[in-house]
Amino acid sequence: MGRAPVTALGAGRGGRRTSHVGVADVMDRGGPQPPRVLAHGTGIYPATMTGVLVGLGRAGGIMRRPDAGDGRRVQIEAAGFARLS
Repeated sequence: MGRAPVTALGAGRGGRRTSHVGVADVMDRGGPQPPRVLAHGTGIYPATMTGVLVGLGRAGGIMRRPDAGDGRRVQIEAAGFARLS
């Protein structure tokens, strides 16, 4: 399965959402991360990040994986982003 361009992920009426691109960029640079770290890295409130991740998940842009050290936690992993640099 090929990687979807970021413009296809989370596009709103005016094009791609800035929050989605920011999350994609942070994951591209830092790899899989927990939602709270993604929120901190993008400057998005943790509660808002939940909605952003739901949108990206529906678009097929992320995967949630159990944390190897703590099964109650999840790591968010990019699943369809093109490199953003």
